[in-house]
Order: sequence, then C-alpha cells, then structure tokens
Amino acid sequence: CSSATNHGLPHALPVAEGSRLNAATAAILPGAGRTLRLHAAMAVEGEDGLVAIFAQEAGSWLPMGELRVPRGHAAAKISLAFVDGGDLLVSTEGGYVQRRRLS
Repeated sequence: CSSATNHGLPHALPVAEGSRLNAATAAILPGAGRTLRLHAAMAVEGEDGLVAIFAQEAGSWLPMGELRVPRGHAAAKISLAFVDGGDLLVSTEGGYVQRRRLS
C-alpha cells in the first residue's frame, strides 16, 4: 500500500479542525544532527501575517517557530516555498519577499 501512514508520514498538517489554509508548503529537510525530517510551513486564514513552521518527529508535529509578514502585506495573497535545502521563502502579491534560514 502506498499511503502516507505506511511510510511514516503524517496524514494531515497541524491545523485545527475546520481551519482553512491560505498557503502551505512541505519538504523533507535536514534537521538537528543532519537527520532528514518532514517540515511544513503554513499561513492559516484568520491569522493574518503569521506563517507557522513545524517539523515532524516521532509521529508528532513540533513547532519550530513563526514568521510575521509586515502589516500592509499580510492581507495580500501569500506564497510559501522551501528553497536551497533549508530556507523558507515567503512572498506576497504586493511585492514583499522574505527568506529565512531554518537550519
């Protein structure tokens, strides 16, 4: 069977039931000790300007931090991407761009 659970991957992102995502990205990246772990970053509707970052470890999502998009850009469409093996790239339709190193 090829389900995510059979491969040790979570079946859902760490968001409250009924929440809607504005944007999300996920990637397998090096964590502590260079061990590969699944990372996720997401912007949830109603949490304007907040991008939450999580890593999956031992079957649980662990919070890794958050990133704030400045006022004035927070209400714009947000795009998220993991780039260069460990950076989170956040951009908005209004031209705001931020790159944050995760490891």
